Amino acid sequence: MQNRQRKIVVLGAVLIAVSFLVGLFHSFMPLMFLHLAEMAFEMFIFFCYGLFGIVFLGIAATVFAISTMFINPFGLMFMLGAFWILISRKPKVTG
Repeated sequence: MQNRQRKIVVLGAVLIAVSFLVGLFHSFMPLMFLHLAEMAFEMFIFFCYGLFGIVFLGIAATVFAISTMFINPFGLMFMLGAFWILISRKPKVTG
């Protein structure tokens, strides 16, 4: 069980590092600090909630982006519900 948790932590850290590097190469200098803050927030969510938190955060962010593009109130309600589920879960350390 301990070995499986270690693999999940390493996989999550690799995914976050890859997304950080991709964002670093695609962002301009003024946006780099915003991207660093976003990555710090993702690391916090990952180490508190595990891969479930990162996947849920990604789904919620995607739905939020789509719903703000089309001004869809159902998408906004889904995003708020996703954040409520994420916040109401009891955090557990994955490492």
